[in-house]
Amino acid sequence: GMRKPDPQIFHYALAELGGIPPEHAVFLDDFQGNVDAAIAVGMHGILVGIDRPAAIDLLDELLAAHA
Repeated sequence: GMRKPDPQIFHYALAELGGIPPEHAVFLDDFQGNVDAAIAVGMHGILVGIDRPAAIDLLDELLAAHA
Protein backbone atom coordinates (compact mmCIF):
# COMPACT_ATOMS: atom_id res chain seq x y z
CA GLY A 1 0.00 0.00 0.00
CA MET A 2 0.84 3.67 -0.20
CA ARG A 3 2.31 5.46 2.78
CA LYS A 4 3.76 8.85 3.50
CA PRO A 5 6.13 10.15 2.21
CA ASP A 6 5.38 8.35 -1.08
CA PRO A 7 4.21 11.11 -3.47
CA GLN A 8 1.40 8.83 -4.71
CA ILE A 9 -0.40 9.08 -1.36
CA PHE A 10 -0.67 12.84 -1.70
CA HIS A 11 -1.94 12.62 -5.28
CA TYR A 12 -4.44 9.95 -4.17
CA ALA A 13 -5.70 12.11 -1.31
CA LEU A 14 -6.13 15.13 -3.58
CA ALA A 15 -8.05 13.01 -6.09
CA GLU A 16 -10.26 11.57 -3.35
CA LEU A 17 -11.05 15.12 -2.22
CA GLY A 18 -12.50 15.90 -5.64
CA GLY A 19 -9.38 16.63 -7.64
CA ILE A 20 -8.10 19.55 -5.60
CA PRO A 21 -4.97 21.09 -7.17
CA PRO A 22 -1.98 20.58 -4.86
CA GLU A 23 -1.37 24.33 -4.57
CA HIS A 24 -4.85 24.62 -3.00
CA ALA A 25 -4.08 22.07 -0.29
CA VAL A 26 -2.28 22.37 3.02
CA PHE A 27 -0.60 19.38 4.68
CA LEU A 28 0.29 19.39 8.37
CA ASP A 29 2.46 16.71 9.98
CA ASP A 30 4.83 16.30 12.90
CA PHE A 31 7.54 14.71 10.70
CA GLN A 32 9.62 17.01 8.49
CA GLY A 33 10.14 14.29 5.86
CA ASN A 34 6.40 14.02 5.27
CA VAL A 35 6.02 17.81 5.11
CA ASP A 36 8.89 17.98 2.60
CA ALA A 37 7.22 15.29 0.48
CA ALA A 38 3.95 17.23 0.40
CA ILE A 39 5.81 20.39 -0.62
CA ALA A 40 7.60 18.43 -3.35
CA VAL A 41 4.26 17.57 -5.00
CA GLY A 42 3.17 21.23 -4.87
CA MET A 43 1.18 21.36 -1.65
CA HIS A 44 1.68 23.83 1.16
CA GLY A 45 3.35 22.14 4.12
CA ILE A 46 3.40 23.04 7.79
CA LEU A 47 5.48 21.22 10.37
CA VAL A 48 3.62 20.70 13.66
CA GLY A 49 6.19 20.79 16.42
CA ILE A 50 5.97 21.00 20.18
CA ASP A 51 4.43 24.49 19.84
CA ARG A 52 1.21 23.39 18.17
CA PRO A 53 -0.45 26.84 18.40
CA ALA A 54 2.40 28.18 16.23
CA ALA A 55 1.47 25.69 13.50
CA ILE A 56 -2.17 26.77 13.68
CA ASP A 57 -1.06 30.41 13.44
CA LEU A 58 0.87 29.55 10.26
CA LEU A 59 -2.22 27.79 8.89
CA ASP A 60 -4.40 30.80 9.69
CA GLU A 61 -1.91 33.12 7.94
CA LEU A 62 -1.81 30.88 4.88
CA LEU A 63 -5.58 30.67 4.66
CA ALA A 64 -5.97 34.43 5.10
CA ALA A 65 -3.41 35.09 2.36
CA HIS A 66 -5.29 32.85 -0.08
CA ALA A 67 -8.85 33.84 0.85
